[in-house]
Amino acid sequence: MSNAQLATEMLAAYQRGDRDGLAAMIDSAIEVVGAGGIVNEGTYSGLDGFMSWTAAWEEAWEDSHYEIVELSEISDDIVVGAVRVRATGRNSGVPIKAVYGYLWEIKNNKATRFHVYETHDEALRSAGRLSAGPPEAPEP
Repeated sequence: MSNAQLATEMLAAYQRGDRDGLAAMIDSAIEVVGAGGIVNEGTYSGLDGFMSWTAAWEEAWEDSHYEIVELSEISDDIVVGAVRVRATGRNSGVPIKAVYGYLWEIKNNKATRFHVYETHDEALRSAGRLSAGPPEAPEP
């Protein structure tokens, strides 16, 4: 399965409520980031962190639906998607329709990072930084 297919299957498992299937695709040390501007902004770690992050998202919204409108394999390990989200605020009743940027880092068929950004462009910029790796040390 390609990394893009795994990212697609992760989102599908989430939408189906298949927690066991989703957990099987997630590395035990996953880094989850809800970037600034996202309802559940913050950094979470591990499978428990991922489940806490998704629980916080689910508390904020009801009737949520997700559709990948664009998906790109940026490098061997990084996939970025533009994901259309339609939901209704649980407390406010206000509907939203937005396209967020999702970033998955996948190694050995497991997601090691999952980031959600307010825009697709933000996810692409983050992917570029991750793909570039750490800066090289200057030569002596």
